Amino acid sequence: MAIRHFSTTTRKEIDVELQLKEGAIPNDLCGFIFINSAAGTVNSNGVPFPKNNADGTENQEYATPLINGDGMVYRIDLTQPGKIHVKTGLMKPPCYYADLATTYDSKNDNPYYKFHFESNGLARLSSTLGTRNELNTAITPVRFKNDNQYRLLANFDAGRPYEFDPKNFSMITAIGENKKWHSGLPPMLVQPFPMILTTAHPVFDPDTEELFTVNFTKDLEGLMAPTTIMGDLFKDLDWLKSELKKLIDDVKDLRPEEQRTRLGRFLGTAHLNAPNANKTWFQKLMNLIKRIFHKWYYKHISNTDDIYVIKWNGTKELHRWRIVDENGKGILIQHNMHQLSLSRDYLILGDTNFKFTLDGMMNFPFVNDAEIDRFTRELLTGPMNDYSSFYIVKRADLVPGVETVKAVKAVLPEETVHFSANYDNPDNLITLHTAHNCSACAAEWLRTYDIRQVEPNIPMDEEFLGLVSMGEVDISKIGKVVLNPETGALLEPESVFLELTGDLDAKDPGPHTWSVGLYTYNNMLSSDCNVAKIEYVYWQAYGL
Repeated sequence: MAIRHFSTTTRKEIDVELQLKEGAIPNDLCGFIFINSAAGTVNSNGVPFPKNNADGTENQEYATPLINGDGMVYRIDLTQPGKIHVKTGLMKPPCYYADLATTYDSKNDNPYYKFHFESNGLARLSSTLGTRNELNTAITPVRFKNDNQYRLLANFDAGRPYEFDPKNFSMITAIGENKKWHSGLPPMLVQPFPMILTTAHPVFDPDTEELFTVNFTKDLEGLMAPTTIMGDLFKDLDWLKSELKKLIDDVKDLRPEEQRTRLGRFLGTAHLNAPNANKTWFQKLMNLIKRIFHKWYYKHISNTDDIYVIKWNGTKELHRWRIVDENGKGILIQHNMHQLSLSRDYLILGDTNFKFTLDGMMNFPFVNDAEIDRFTRELLTGPMNDYSSFYIVKRADLVPGVETVKAVKAVLPEETVHFSANYDNPDNLITLHTAHNCSACAAEWLRTYDIRQVEPNIPMDEEFLGLVSMGEVDISKIGKVVLNPETGALLEPESVFLELTGDLDAKDPGPHTWSVGLYTYNNMLSSDCNVAKIEYVYWQAYGL
C-alpha cells in the first residue's frame, strides 16, 4: 500500500489560471496574495524527501525537517474580475546556485561534490562554503517615497533579507553589503556564505520610510565544542559507539543534570583514550595543550553575546547600532529573534520561544543506531523558557554617529513567538497583541527513531517524519499586553491573557484556544499606512 504523506509539495514552477470547480468567483476581489513556504532541496523534487537516492543509496535528507528547504513563493492574482491566476517561483540567491553546482550525482562524476551542502536539522550546511539562506519563511512589503511600485522582501531566520521581483521572482539584491553583517558562527570560520542570525519578520514604518531588522551573535564556546568532539576528534566511530552504549547503561537511572555531567566528562577526555590516539607522553602533552588552547581560543576569539539593530532606507547604506542592557553589557538571546515590532516611538525586539540548541543542527550523528541518536539528542537539546523576554529600544536614540544604545527589558509570563504592536503609544505606553503557544516547540521534528508515547515501542508512521512536532500539551492563550517602556513593567489589569477551553462535555465544545496559530488584522504589514490602534484581530487555531 502506497504511503500517503501528510505534507507534500513540488518544486515545479507553474503559471496557470485556476479552473472553477463549483460556485462563482466574487467580482469584487482585487489585488494579490503572496505566500512563502519551503519546497525541498536541489536534490529532491519537493517534499517529502525520498528514503533513497535515484541510484538506490541512502538519502541523507530523508526524515529531515520539512521546513528546511528552498523558499517557494506563490502569487495569487485577483486583479481580473472573475479570474484567479497563480504563478510560483523558487527563491534563488547566490548560495542556491552553489548548492546546485555541488549537488549529489549518482554517477559520481561531479568534481565539486566535496563542497556539497547537507540538510543538518534546521539548517543546510557545507563545511567549506557555509550556510544556505533559504528565504522560505515570510514576505515583507516596503515602499519608499521615490518608488513607483511596491517592493517585496523574502526573509529567513538564518540569512539576510533579499528583495525579489514580484513579476518573475528573480533576485534583485540582498539588503546591505556583506561587511555590514556579523556571522553567527565563530570568526575563524571564514566562509563565502556565512550564517547570519536575524529575524524572519523585519518591520517597515511607512510614515518614516524605515525598515528595521536585527543581526545577533552568541558566544558559541559551548555550542561548538560538541561538534568538534563528535567530528574531528573521533576517527574510530565503532569504539565511540561502544563507549557511548556503556555510558547510556551507566547513567540511565541518574538525574538529567548528572547525565549531562557524565557526558561532558566523557567527551572531554575520550579523545585521549580512543584506540587511535597516540599514547606517547609527547602526544598527550600536545593534546592537553590543544585543549587549553581551544578554551582560550573560544573565550577570546569566539563571538560575543550581542544584538545589532539595523535600519535600511532603501539605499546601499545600512545604519547599525549595538544594543546593550541597562548596565551597558551585551545581551544574550537565549532562543532566537523570530519577530520584531514597532510603535511610533519604540522598537520592540523579542527573544522569541523558538529554541536554538545543538540538537537542532543535526539529524542522525550515528546512522542506523537509534539508541545513541536518541540519547545524544536528549542530552544536547535544551528546554524552552516558560516566559518570553522583550527588549524595548527608544527610536529617538537610534541616530547617526551613536554606536551603542541601551534597551529596557520586559518579561512576559507566557511563551511568545509572534506579536504585533499598536503604532500609537499614548501616555508613553506600548500595547502588544500576542500569541502564546504554551508548551509547544516549533524547533523539534519527528525523526525515524521516535516512538509513540501512547503506544510504547511502536515507531511513528513514515508519512509524519520531518513534520514539526507542534502538538500542544497545554492550552494556548491570546494576549493583550500594556507595557511601560521606561521600566519594562506590565500594567495591571490592562494586561490580559485569554484562554478559552469551552464546555468539553457538550456536543459543541464552543470557542477554544487550543494551539493558537497565526492571525491577521486590517492593514497588517501595510507598506502604505501604520495601524494606530489594532481594533479587531482574527485568530486561527489548529485545535487539540
